Amino acid sequence: MPAVIDLILSQSVLQQHIIFWDRNGDGVITPIDTYIGFRELGFNIFFSLIAVVVINLNFSLPTRLAHSWIPDPLFRVYVDSIHKSKVSVVWPHGV
Repeated sequence: MPAVIDLILSQSVLQQHIIFWDRNGDGVITPIDTYIGFRELGFNIFFSLIAVVVINLNFSLPTRLAHSWIPDPLFRVYVDSIHKSKVSVVWPHGV
């Protein structure tokens, strides 16, 4: 358990905020992860599919550029470079 706490404390507030979507903890949010996350939050199938398209399409390229110039054909979002695509302010307490 202390290792998990150290991992969480070593991440930025934005990374802590999106860690819910990283289902297997590999640092990559796939479209399937996004879909499952929205379904677990109680959204219907249609809204979850729209959310996958909007979120993964818009955040995939900016986060991929920290790793490669080649766009990711699977539209994955990379957690470690999420700050490259930050479009809004996240308060220090994550609210």
